[in-house]
Amino acid sequence: MTDYQTELREKFDWQALKRDCVANAVETLGDFTLDELHLHDLTDGESIIGRQYIGTVFGLTPSGKYYMPFACGNVEACPECNGSGNVDNPNVNTSLHDDYTKIVHDMRMELFREHGAWCNGDWPDYKVARLHELDNLVNYYAPTLECEQCGGLGSAEAYQDSLWNEALDQVCEENGMWAQSGEGDPCDLFVARWVSFDEIVRWLLENHVETVTAWLKGGETIRSVKGGLRAAKSAMNKVKQLEKGGLK
Repeated sequence: MTDYQTELREKFDWQALKRDCVANAVETLGDFTLDELHLHDLTDGESIIGRQYIGTVFGLTPSGKYYMPFACGNVEACPECNGSGNVDNPNVNTSLHDDYTKIVHDMRMELFREHGAWCNGDWPDYKVARLHELDNLVNYYAPTLECEQCGGLGSAEAYQDSLWNEALDQVCEENGMWAQSGEGDPCDLFVARWVSFDEIVRWLLENHVETVTAWLKGGETIRSVKGGLRAAKSAMNKVKQLEKGGLK
């Protein structure tokens, strides 16, 4: 099975993506003059979301297809289970399966009466461990097993896509980001992250000192001074304070 996490770590420059998110966060804030910014303060401690496009599902996912759970006729049925998601269990024993199922049910009901819901965390550990053992026996003697080739989804293509998406989520999390679909086109894929006030100010000073200086002095909007650049709201106020003490 393909190691999608390793593949994704190597495919993208994640540090560059993080920087691009900061630049795009600045660009999406809008056209503001200095006076207008005073009406829309972005204070220390607040963050905005920055995004960066990474490609489409057609070029990135294993199947190269876009589909939904309720409209997935374009993915192939799993050849192992013929799309059912299950295969016959060679260890099937209906009698034992039914017996263990009843034991598990009765044990859970008893624990619920004595200790409340499992999510409360009050069920004794040794009984929880025993429940896991019994659940394994229920599955061992069940009439069918989850198809390993498609993970029970009925399509090997869809299963590989789900593994790829899980890997993307995990690698994004490693880098303090998350993945999301495009708002205009759900086939587009983006990575996103929270961008802090200080990161916005730092990016403006490192990349557009002359533009920021001209904008502050002339009262122009950032877009009119330099096409495509938008100013962070009250980040400009901090820039103005920094300029009084000299840009560093």
